[in-house]
Amino acid sequence: AATADGDVAGLMRMPDGMAMPPAWLGYVGVDDVDAMADAFRQGGGAVHQPPWDIPGVGRMALVADPQGAPLYVMKGAVEGGESVAFSYDKPRPGHCAWNELSTS
Repeated sequence: AATADGDVAGLMRMPDGMAMPPAWLGYVGVDDVDAMADAFRQGGGAVHQPPWDIPGVGRMALVADPQGAPLYVMKGAVEGGESVAFSYDKPRPGHCAWNELSTS
């Protein structure tokens, strides 16, 4: 999905074997996707989709915290391998401006 400012959302097929209902998932920018996926696993969470590359977009993994809340960790990329930040610091039409986790 897109707005006049660019892409704001996408649709993806549910990963095979992942037991969760359809949901909107947040993306958290990290410096090292592989290390962060390992940190989730070592911290009692899960890695539902191991790190993979999307050419011209970046590297990402689908992880879950120890209580099962899923999210993507991602390092964006542009031509030449420079990283891009996922910092949507101002509410704009079509963008999620607040993420909240309800947990014990």
